[in-house]
Amino acid sequence: MQVSIAYWGPGKYLISYVTGYAQVSPSPKPSTTANSTLPSAVRYGTASVQLTSNATGRAITYSYDYTPYGGLSYASAVIHHVLLSGLQPATKYYYRVGVDANNGLSDERYFYTLGEGKTYPVKIAVMAGGSR
Repeated sequence: MQVSIAYWGPGKYLISYVTGYAQVSPSPKPSTTANSTLPSAVRYGTASVQLTSNATGRAITYSYDYTPYGGLSYASAVIHHVLLSGLQPATKYYYRVGVDANNGLSDERYFYTLGEGKTYPVKIAVMAGGSR
């Protein structure tokens, strides 16, 4: 779930997705898939249903401990990041995230790479919070 894609430079795109579930409780435990032997993976190709290329990445989890403040704590779901590189410009790529084991692949999706010499404008947002 929560599949997203980001331009990472010429011929490179980062695909991120989430597995497992976040937890909020007095003592949450990280999602069990975080320590799984299943890799963060993407199957992709330029023809639908013929996803002949594979890429693997890494998975992370994080947590926040709010119990000292009288609240519950939080443990994230597993967040996967997979970098696809060597992609051709101005090309439609089809992809599925996950692994083949037990029908673990997502539905097929697609994206278009930027044309030769095209870039996205860079915008930076800064957010800050304070505490009393």
